[in-house]
Amino acid sequence: MENIEFLLKVYPPLKLRNGEKTRLIKVNSDKVTVGEILEEVLSEINSNSEICYRPEELLVMVEDKVVEREYAIKSGQTVKLMPIAMGG
Repeated sequence: MENIEFLLKVYPPLKLRNGEKTRLIKVNSDKVTVGEILEEVLSEINSNSEICYRPEELLVMVEDKVVEREYAIKSGQTVKLMPIAMGG
């Protein structure tokens, strides 16, 4: 089994626990998709926000390209999350 390591960045008004805007994430798996990561961090984002976001309200970019939930993240990539109103 391969370890996948990538950088997650969230853009205002989104924030992670303790107000973090970036986090290095390590996943012990051969494959991890954008949708899986979104599900994992969405509850954390919503607990730190006045607005409760749904997955379809967020734009996900990998290496500055908009991607679908099925996109498989590779080690070393940067994943960005932002509200759709901000990015598109």
